Amino acid sequence: MTRSWGGSLGVCPGKSDSADSKLRQSPRLRPPLTQGGTPLLIDHVVNITCAERKRGRRRVSRADSAANCTEPEGPGPGIPRRRLGRAQRHQQIRDAAASQALRVGLQQLTHRGIASELGVTHALVVHYEPDMAALRAHVCHALLQEEFLQTSRCLEGIADAVDGVRTLIGLMSSPRRAAHAAIWLDGWSLGRHHPGTAEVVRTMMRRWEDLVSGLVSRGVSSGEFADVDARACAWEAIALLDGLNAHMLVGYGHRSEYVERIAVPWEARLGLAPGTLSPIREHDNKL
Repeated sequence: MTRSWGGSLGVCPGKSDSADSKLRQSPRLRPPLTQGGTPLLIDHVVNITCAERKRGRRRVSRADSAANCTEPEGPGPGIPRRRLGRAQRHQQIRDAAASQALRVGLQQLTHRGIASELGVTHALVVHYEPDMAALRAHVCHALLQEEFLQTSRCLEGIADAVDGVRTLIGLMSSPRRAAHAAIWLDGWSLGRHHPGTAEVVRTMMRRWEDLVSGLVSRGVSSGEFADVDARACAWEAIALLDGLNAHMLVGYGHRSEYVERIAVPWEARLGLAPGTLSPIREHDNKL
């Protein structure tokens, strides 16, 4: 009788199927486990089996990484990955979204873009922020609130109302705030179709109106400004600032003239002499 290990056990011609079956069941006639043609001892087989099980567990852990709030494995062995708590991970995602929004705009935010910046899976970002429209609204509020608080702090120590308005015009016409000006434009655009974003924009507009109207009221009370409706004046001033900032984003007009384009209407509205809020240019003096 001859044996063959080509996949099925061979028998001599003339043997019945039942005999073949008996031979298959015989432990002595089972083919030995080999690796590269070399027979393996039992301890080698156990080691290979354990390694296969570990690889299987690793594949499962990667698939479940989003639910377990862990990052994928590092690029090399021996490099541990930091595990963040739920609150830390949530804040990390929102911070990354805010950073991206300042660079590319609210409308360009995506789950995959945030995941790529953080080096985590797309599923992990979706797990924490499933509603992208709501995330955009949150980021819009955070960035506009940030700018508002910074401006408020700049105006806190200025007692003179004229100096306060002059400082406000300088801050709002600065090219350094172009990224935040773009967030305003994105917020108005997205707010047309998303109520949450619209509410964020309205809330921040009211805060700015309160800030400017308070500044105007102080000037009216001290006699620095004419007797004007402070709230109406604030609304007009904010609309002027927003419009010129939109022009600035697309490079319309000369940047050097932005301060003057804002200051001249304010001077007329508040009863101030020309040049009070902005320096008169040399060519104007020669006319």
